[in-house]
Amino acid sequence: MIQLKKTNIRGSCKISRLLLEKFFTILTAIELLSGYCAKFIQHCKKLIKQDFCDNTKPNNSNNFKNIPEIGFKVIIIVSTFFIFFSGYAFSEPSQETETFRKQLEIAFSNAFSSSENLRGTHFFDLLGYTNEQINTFTGVTPNPSGISIAFDEIDPIGNTIKNLKVEAKKTHYYKLLIDSCVLKFPNVKIDFEKVKSGKLLFQEASDTDVETFVAPSEILKLFEYFASARKLSHLSMKIERDEVVVSGRVKKGFFTVSFNSYGKSVISGERKMDFQCRKLVLNGFSLPNAVIRQIFSGINPVFDCGKTALNLVLMNICNRDGFVVTNAIIKRATQKQ
Repeated sequence: MIQLKKTNIRGSCKISRLLLEKFFTILTAIELLSGYCAKFIQHCKKLIKQDFCDNTKPNNSNNFKNIPEIGFKVIIIVSTFFIFFSGYAFSEPSQETETFRKQLEIAFSNAFSSSENLRGTHFFDLLGYTNEQINTFTGVTPNPSGISIAFDEIDPIGNTIKNLKVEAKKTHYYKLLIDSCVLKFPNVKIDFEKVKSGKLLFQEASDTDVETFVAPSEILKLFEYFASARKLSHLSMKIERDEVVVSGRVKKGFFTVSFNSYGKSVISGERKMDFQCRKLVLNGFSLPNAVIRQIFSGINPVFDCGKTALNLVLMNICNRDGFVVTNAIIKRATQKQ
């Protein structure tokens, strides 16, 4: 016995009727547009022939009286055409697309929830990293508080996604809490069937853009060991539009000196980050530039990608909305690594 799959006949008929209405609307618009354009062109040819080839008729201005009317009709039809198609361009995504987007959010959330799941995505394998390197990357569980997904196009047949954007909120990296981490995959291939079951499995991967937003209080955590070794205390950081102000106290022998440093983080080459100090004040006195350069020559770089197993290229760093924003690219593994 042949079993028929239950369908919503009423809904299908409604959709079919709407599609037919839109189809006939397109045909009508094309027909009207073609007719008026043909009349417009024919009328213009007639006028050109009369005015430029027949000198016996000095005044043919009356022949132009129908041009505004025909031209106006052409404009109306063209405008209707553009409005119709712009409705398609900015229409809401289909139910299937929205369902897949939510499933993809769950799959990424599950992948970031444990080291084992993150390792199982095979993302770093596809970029050519060794098992030892991958274990280093996946040894830390990001465990974000939330995931949001956006993309331009999906191809369920080819399992491809164009311009996939993944934003992870409140992501953990060792002791550092990243307020927002945005991953941008220009073209990526993912197993769609695995996504439906809540699993993330990359089939093809390429260089990926990363954008992180880190609060000043979290950045200060990176200086904990440095501060302890240098006998620094009472550290604070204030992010302004064009620079960062770091304040604190440093103990020298029996004396404790208050300091304020003014500057900004800059990228040195592609893999290092330096702190470019513009002004350093100790107990209210500004130090000479030569002394500042000597001090920070022993501090910089404050971050060196070359000391990590990840082939990370730094692109930009700036201050935005009270956060330090860093843009970088995760690239394929190199032979040196």
